Amino acid sequence: GVIDATGDESGWEIKLRAPDGQFSFGSVTGQTNGSFVCNFLVTLSGVYQLTTTLDAQPLSAGLPGTTGSPFALYLWPGIASSASYVVNQDVLPGRVSQEPIRVRVQAADKYGNLRSTGGDSLNVTIDALPLTAFSVTDHSNSSYDLGISVTKTGMYQAAIRVWGITVIGSPVTLNITSGAMVPTHSLVTFLSTATAGVTAQFAITARDIYHNEREVGGDAFVVSCTSSVREVAGLVQ
Repeated sequence: GVIDATGDESGWEIKLRAPDGQFSFGSVTGQTNGSFVCNFLVTLSGVYQLTTTLDAQPLSAGLPGTTGSPFALYLWPGIASSASYVVNQDVLPGRVSQEPIRVRVQAADKYGNLRSTGGDSLNVTIDALPLTAFSVTDHSNSSYDLGISVTKTGMYQAAIRVWGITVIGSPVTLNITSGAMVPTHSLVTFLSTATAGVTAQFAITARDIYHNEREVGGDAFVVSCTSSVREVAGLVQ
């Protein structure tokens, strides 16, 4: 018949050699059906060597007809968690209407083990710009590139999450400056009157394609004035 193994755990030893050379030990629990269950908990992913001994002899020697000790045991990283982190954490410069700002994210489980595959869900939010568009490039090796496209100038905080959990280094500061000047989006403050012989002046506010005011000068505007008498041309700096 079946021999109840409950309480008959003496003589067993479960030893695991971790990838970093450190050792840890598990336990054995006898079952009512005569079998034994091995229990262990480790937090470092990688290849382990697991040795099971009974009365100081490897399992294959202690129990004739059995094999498998020692054997290699591969522990995979867990799901991505808050231990994931932003690789480039400095203030990131960018221009509207140019290439998206690139942010590299490394996914890791809660013990800090780097994930070995892709497929994680990442999200970017900017409270001040709730409609900000972003893209995710999955390199299938636990690293991701986020492309953040911002159309309004200013300093912003971009919150980055994996599976809804904020990662280390989030929020990321984005410093967005204007794009190239677009004449049809620039603003002219018109004059209604001027005095003959006196240089007339009026303001032009240079703007980019998203109507952001330019932070620097250097744009050249050519202005011409037509009257019933003659045409007067000038160069605006």
